[in-house]
Amino acid sequence: VASSETDVIQQKEPNPDDSMVGSRLKRLHLASTRQLFKEQAKLLLEYASSIHNESEEEENGHEESSSLDERETLEGGEETKSPHSSGIDPMAVKMVTSTIGKRLSNISRGEASAKSAAPYIVSLMKNRSGGGSVLDDLQSLAIMAMYHSNVRTKDLAEIVYTTSSEFHSATKTQDETSCSAVSPWSNMCPPRVVSLQGDAKHTFPPPFVFEAARQRCEKREDALVGVCTAGVIADEKEFPTSMPEGYYNYYTPQPRGSADELSSLFSNVDTLHKMPTDIVELKERKGKLDNSKKSLLSTISKLESETGSGGNSPKFGVDGELYIIRDTCHTVESGKYEYEVCIFGKATQRDAGQKSGGTNLGSWDKVERYDGGRSLKWSGGTKCWNGPARSAEVVVTCGSETKLLTADEPETCRYVFQMESPIGCDEAYPRYY
Repeated sequence: VASSETDVIQQKEPNPDDSMVGSRLKRLHLASTRQLFKEQAKLLLEYASSIHNESEEEENGHEESSSLDERETLEGGEETKSPHSSGIDPMAVKMVTSTIGKRLSNISRGEASAKSAAPYIVSLMKNRSGGGSVLDDLQSLAIMAMYHSNVRTKDLAEIVYTTSSEFHSATKTQDETSCSAVSPWSNMCPPRVVSLQGDAKHTFPPPFVFEAARQRCEKREDALVGVCTAGVIADEKEFPTSMPEGYYNYYTPQPRGSADELSSLFSNVDTLHKMPTDIVELKERKGKLDNSKKSLLSTISKLESETGSGGNSPKFGVDGELYIIRDTCHTVESGKYEYEVCIFGKATQRDAGQKSGGTNLGSWDKVERYDGGRSLKWSGGTKCWNGPARSAEVVVTCGSETKLLTADEPETCRYVFQMESPIGCDEAYPRYY
């Protein structure tokens, strides 16, 4: 609340354009009613703050004075009460200050919105050589503001009558600050119309605005004698227990409903924000297809995770062919040694008939494909004496069952095995052979 009242004061170097628009806003009748409410709100907030501070002081000093008060009461004395210790409901104060905060926030947003148009308005005023185009631009701005602010016709009527020079009251006294001054709605009530360029058929404002003004005047008949100055809050009896609409001439603007005349006038504009039916249907179909695609991609991702496929180096091979022989071990004897290779495990050399242990020929490394076949590789085995680390390679060709056929050591500590397996019977095998 405090910041909303002091925003303008806190600006060290106010923008001249903002100042120009701000000075014009202050001269409007609507602005004067808001200023009056802001002044009264400030008084109420200051008084509420003093009540709060005194309540805290009473609570802090309660324990120190309680025994003394009890003795004075027993001796026939009377308790001394704070001016605010009774006669005012703390909940009412809280409710009123909360309502004040909301209304001040509304006013602050409205003023900020008006000032936000300052650069645009100033540029139009500085470039009036365009003649009618300036009026067209201002008209477009007004229409845009009416549409996007969602203003009601009754509030629009109040704006029209209180800002148009054609309706300025000629009965004002010289001292407009006295309580005998006319109300903020004196220019509107009773509502009048003027002919445009002497043509009785064309009047201003339009009939629906005139009717809205008439209804607004009937609604605010009791407020036609306006409040002119902020009231002094002398004690709690003058602090309001509620904050009704129209308090110190301020009524909270309400958004227009579907039955409002402006809503029907802007109905064609509203349709521009709505997509054609066929586009809506296409978007719905696209949404369903996107959901189906997402589900399928999730299934594919799950299967790829299970089969180790996908990516540049799939775990189970390009076609997932190793999945069927995953974690299996295969042996072959050659000379005095038995060789064992385990898919995704280790390759081992041990003496024939030995059931465990042996020389490590390497751990599973990868699968490579070439024309007509593929090879399985193990690397990082036990280092040879004055040689490289042992490694193993299984060359796979097409066969009805998976089995190792031969073992060889073409180079020192590099072991090559021949294997038959159905995984070698892919489409490339018959083409190559």
